[in-house]
Amino acid sequence: MGEKRALALVLVVLLCGCISIPRFNGNFSLGNLSSISSKIEDILNNSPVKGLESIKPALPEKEIVLEVGQSAEYEGINVTVKEARFTKNLRDFETFKPLDRYFGIAEEGYEFLVIDVRIENKGNKTIYTTAHDFIVADARGNIYSYSVLTHAFEDALELKELKRNECVEGKIVFVVPENESEFKVAYCFNSLADFRSFFSFFRSKWAVWIVRR
Repeated sequence: MGEKRALALVLVVLLCGCISIPRFNGNFSLGNLSSISSKIEDILNNSPVKGLESIKPALPEKEIVLEVGQSAEYEGINVTVKEARFTKNLRDFETFKPLDRYFGIAEEGYEFLVIDVRIENKGNKTIYTTAHDFIVADARGNIYSYSVLTHAFEDALELKELKRNECVEGKIVFVVPENESEFKVAYCFNSLADFRSFFSFFRSKWAVWIVRR
């Protein structure tokens, strides 16, 4: 077991330096995921350590597709995107507290997509909520991570520990192109913020909400 863990760590270090793993701090094509999965699988298939194939990544499972306002539940985690709103100026929200008068105004060609989410833990295991677990994809397959402007909201979704029957609500901000008419808001039930979930990322269950203008 020690050898397998050590080799897995080495693989992660090598991959981080050689494959340009997406870090969800901008945008990239969904095709990158399959490319990374293929390269990891090639390395694991040629590994001299017996049993390491048990951590081989697999392709993502089928998405749970929803409309805004609907809830998805998987393994005791219940998630709802309650509302989605587009704006060029985050001052439209009373709970947004800008640092200066220019803070929260979208650049030309872009605007903000602000979502209100609710997460409830109905399972027996403690979970951790974070804005990192939500991403947005446009019709071209480009993916956008949440904006740090999220933390300028008094009611932002923050990192929080949820025990059984506890819930949390909050806002998350994304910067998206203003010429796109439809987006997908996706939630990963295997936390993207947990580095230990790297090898289970490709087997993760996703809930996807369709957001239209």
